[in-house]
Amino acid sequence: MNNGEQRGWIPQRLLATRHYETTASFSNRNTGFLNVQKGIWISVVCWEGPDEFEAAGWAWGTVLNNGEQRGWIPQRLLATR
Repeated sequence: MNNGEQRGWIPQRLLATRHYETTASFSNRNTGFLNVQKGIWISVVCWEGPDEFEAAGWAWGTVLNNGEQRGWIPQRLLATR
């Protein structure tokens, strides 16, 4: 019983986002990762902690002005300007 509580995904347009510039290129052939060149601006909506593959943790985001290009990217590659 959920007592009226709604569960599920929240549309990205409703989330608070921040924009970050990539400090280096990143490429990963696996599905779900964001492949970018240095200097690309990313809108980040979700943060995850470190794991065995990335000590600094991960960020989920989309390339600004290209909502089709989205996925996980290492947090260490993101900087505010």
